[in-house]
Amino acid sequence: MTIALMILVEPIQSLIPMSETFYELMNNMLKPTLFNFFTIVIAAPILVEIVFRGIILEGFLKNYSPWKAILWSSLLFGAVHLNPWQAVTAISLSMLMGWLYYKTDSIIPGIIIHFSNNLLSFLLSLFVSKDIESIYQLINSPTIYLALCVLSAVILYAGFTYFKKIDSSE
Repeated sequence: MTIALMILVEPIQSLIPMSETFYELMNNMLKPTLFNFFTIVIAAPILVEIVFRGIILEGFLKNYSPWKAILWSSLLFGAVHLNPWQAVTAISLSMLMGWLYYKTDSIIPGIIIHFSNNLLSFLLSLFVSKDIESIYQLINSPTIYLALCVLSAVILYAGFTYFKKIDSSE
């Protein structure tokens, strides 16, 4: 579901131009060092999920409806990234992580999603040319890209359906 959501959100994200300064900052942050890997891929998902789902969203859920709580905590999560380019994906993934937290009452799904997102970003920075700025450019085929988007939508739908069934069977 994480990768599917990232694929579907990317066209929106690509509409927001990234400054050269931010581009360089991201490249420096994703340099292949053990420290960067540990910080971005291991520590950040655990610590951020404890704060955003375990504390902030849990507090919002005590005072607001689930959808308001998920929306407000997701907007805050996007704002904390301090840039509009990353905020689009952050808000989208945060909505998914918040919904899964609400459905499972666990931060584990959020940690896994956050870990997967950060690991994928880290690996792409290692193995994909810096000239490639989107999945569309990486694939370089409108037909395959469209098929990937359709498959992503199906995966998201199936995932939401699965979690709704789990919730209704309790």
